[in-house]
Amino acid sequence: MKINIELDITKEVEQFNDSIAAWKDNGEGDINLKKVYAQDRKDLREVLRCLKKGYLKTAYDRASFLDSIVRGQIPDSVWKILEYNH
Repeated sequence: MKINIELDITKEVEQFNDSIAAWKDNGEGDINLKKVYAQDRKDLREVLRCLKKGYLKTAYDRASFLDSIVRGQIPDSVWKILEYNH
């Protein structure tokens, strides 16, 4: 369900993009670890896509199913928006 409210989330989107970009292994991991990080980034980008389109409940639901360490990459300001509006 899309929430039709006007939120200025420019700052939060930028912070979330930065967090996704930074979520990667340090180059010392094996190929399997690189695949895990790539999937994590894909999952985080999907949460971000839903957020940007206004599908806040969907974004919240998708984020809730992520592993806790991956969820930790979602900025607190984004969580506050999702929790308040889901």
